[in-house]
Amino acid sequence: VSERARGGVRKERKRERERDKRETRERETRERQERGAQVRERRCEDARDRQAMEAMEAILARLRPLSAAYKSLVVGGADVMASTENMMRYSLYLIPFQRVTDKASETVIEGAYASIGLVSLLHDLVYVQHAREALRALHSRLSHIAGQGELTAQYRQEFEVPAEVLLSLPPEEKEMLSVGLSTITCCELFIEMYASATYGSDNKWQAIFVVEVIKAFVRVLVLIKNNGCVVLNSHATVPGRGDLVGRVRAATNGVKAIEKSDNPSLQKMRPTLLDHARRAGLSTQTVPKYESSGTSFMLIVSELINIVRPVFYVFCLMVSTRETRAGKGWRAWIPFLLTLALDLAGKRLASLHTFTAPLNDTEDAEMGRRRSLLCLYLLRSPLFDILATVFSKITPSKLQIIGGYIDTYRRYYFYTSGS
Repeated sequence: VSERARGGVRKERKRERERDKRETRERETRERQERGAQVRERRCEDARDRQAMEAMEAILARLRPLSAAYKSLVVGGADVMASTENMMRYSLYLIPFQRVTDKASETVIEGAYASIGLVSLLHDLVYVQHAREALRALHSRLSHIAGQGELTAQYRQEFEVPAEVLLSLPPEEKEMLSVGLSTITCCELFIEMYASATYGSDNKWQAIFVVEVIKAFVRVLVLIKNNGCVVLNSHATVPGRGDLVGRVRAATNGVKAIEKSDNPSLQKMRPTLLDHARRAGLSTQTVPKYESSGTSFMLIVSELINIVRPVFYVFCLMVSTRETRAGKGWRAWIPFLLTLALDLAGKRLASLHTFTAPLNDTEDAEMGRRRSLLCLYLLRSPLFDILATVFSKITPSKLQIIGGYIDTYRRYYFYTSGS
């Protein structure tokens, strides 16, 4: 009996082993099938991706000649394109005043204005990239003529020096930041009008606060890339084509005149061995770098105050009551006086910095532009309300319509923000 029991146990164990082997083979078969399905699916996805990439490359290949032709049109007809854009902008001012005062119509008009501004920004960016390449080539050609020595005073009076024009352009490493800040600047007033028309004048300040925070963040990045030096408005935004077209043409004509002229007053004297050595290094030079006057702790704090001031002002208005924002009551003076104190403190710190490291001409012009923006405080409540009351009593009634136009533009923050 025990022998038969042991035989039954052995058979049962044998059946279990065979069953385990069979299940293992089935599991391995399923895994192989799943892996095969995954491999086939990946191959299909790779094939679809390759087809999509090939289709995209084909589309880009077809668009590349159109893009090159469009850039050539923008560069070659820069004056015509700028005139067309200005005509489109000015045509928006021909809309009757009653239509403009309607919020919905005003928002649509500002949306059209912002769209034209974005197209103009694209054209400015295209021309800036072209100008950088053209001026780099002119700078290299001029280096073969003049070496690294100073150009004659007559050349600097009659023509634009390519290196000086290059220094007025945004550096390539900051180009994306300048494009982003310029895009926000083009759309900021439309965003305010849309928020005002959609959510009401009292609830638009959240949208304005977000816009100012984004602008401040971009300017802080520019300040970091500047190593704490003055943030030039011409370097933080994309410059317009207006003056740039004439300056590039003047630099081109100047280099051509020097190449063709035998007048010794336009050319450098006979080069020395040192000039040849300098020329060898200058001919391979890339874009000249903007040389800042330096930085200090006071200048960094001044730049941070200039960047943060609009955010602080909007935050104060956002948390204020409707009467305070309208310039009524003594509380309306709190945001006004605090931001004015910040502005004056920042400019005082910048002036203290100049005692240790004087600003160069470009930075001094930027500081002058910022000082001129202090005049916008005259258009802000509650100071404007007091001035308007005084002038309404001493000016003729026919001239008071001017105050009505000014008051219409004061309804929107970005008209008088100076940011």
